[in-house]
Amino acid sequence: MKLVIGIGNPGLDYADTRHNVGYMVVDKVAEKLAVPFGRSQYRALAAEGRHAGEKTLLLKPLTFVNLSGESARIACQKNGIDPSKDLLVISDDADLEPGVMRFRSGGSTGGHNGLKSVAEAVGPGFARLRMGIGRSNYRLRDHVLSVFSPDEAEIMSITIARAADAVLDWIAKGITYCQNSYNKKTDGSSKEPAEERSQSD
Repeated sequence: MKLVIGIGNPGLDYADTRHNVGYMVVDKVAEKLAVPFGRSQYRALAAEGRHAGEKTLLLKPLTFVNLSGESARIACQKNGIDPSKDLLVISDDADLEPGVMRFRSGGSTGGHNGLKSVAEAVGPGFARLRMGIGRSNYRLRDHVLSVFSPDEAEIMSITIARAADAVLDWIAKGITYCQNSYNKKTDGSSKEPAEERSQSD
């Protein structure tokens, strides 16, 4: 089984905020797989489907960002999932501009409290898909809880659909394929951003 977790905050007040881009991507994956999010399981909203011969579990944790690891831990334990091979976590990243995504096979959480929670719960070796949300003159905490501007929203709509296709490629082809195919800036280069940042949730 492949496990895909979109980090975000539950509730209508947070639905369209930058911090919820992980939710947005798994929603689009569920749409592409034609599977609905049903009742709460694993302290998350869950949807199950199949892609490329792999049973796939999609989760949107209901614990708020800072405790996202609880859902990851429960789902991995109950389904015998090896996080280092079969877990992908999708999060926002303020060090990437809107329209940019980055796959990583592990490494630093970069100060993101949701990724930190997952790493503490299941170990740091899981795959990540980091979605750019940009920065602003606001405090970072206020920025991540703001909505995208109309121009950004147009870019993000396209990027979220592309990210959903990328998640399906991760399920079918693995992390190396996705890094080679999707880790590009909008100018076509593949330079990685600085690993460490100070992000609070």
